[in-house]
Amino acid sequence: MYSKLVGVISIRGGSERFLFDVFSELSIICEKIIVNDKYNLLSDFDNKILVEMFDADVYKSGVVDLSIYGPEWVLTLYDDETVSKQFRYMKDSLCCNEYVNIWKARILNLWNDDKHYREDKLWGEQTLPIMYKWIPEINYKFKKGDLVPYNQPGTAENCGVPIISYRHLTSEQRAKLYKEYLEEKEKLNYVTKLHYQSLIDKQGITLKKLVD
Repeated sequence: MYSKLVGVISIRGGSERFLFDVFSELSIICEKIIVNDKYNLLSDFDNKILVEMFDADVYKSGVVDLSIYGPEWVLTLYDDETVSKQFRYMKDSLCCNEYVNIWKARILNLWNDDKHYREDKLWGEQTLPIMYKWIPEINYKFKKGDLVPYNQPGTAENCGVPIISYRHLTSEQRAKLYKEYLEEKEKLNYVTKLHYQSLIDKQGITLKKLVD
């Protein structure tokens, strides 16, 4: 059975080099991509799918009504994340599951190149909610930094298909994130601090080859 999937993408900025790959893959599985593009990075993006522009804060406040796009499911990612090619073949079965309202996915953090990802204890078991069933009767609400509404009923189930993240790909990117961490570290919990420290610590890193 066919289900209409709408993609909602939030641009963090600084990820311009990945946008073409990200949106090319999403255009295969999504009927429409809705994106905040305050950096005007997509003005030349040639896509059969209509890309709607919105402001991320407006979206999270609920002012933008996704119902006008007629979604049955909503896929939520950042601009430095994309679905693996396996997702193309799993999409319909995930959307047709009557017992799940939220799908979460394992995050594969690419490291140093686009062929390897972190597999060690700190990075190997990360999962995040990425997709939710659109229920028109619900007035969706969002917590800061989240793209999936916190008042969606049900628990998140693992979809079995990974998400690929470019956010930590290069040493330059990791150094930038570590600098941001130093400015916020007093507000972070112990586990989060370990993650940030491991951005620059070369000890204990285990990489695995990406098979997509």
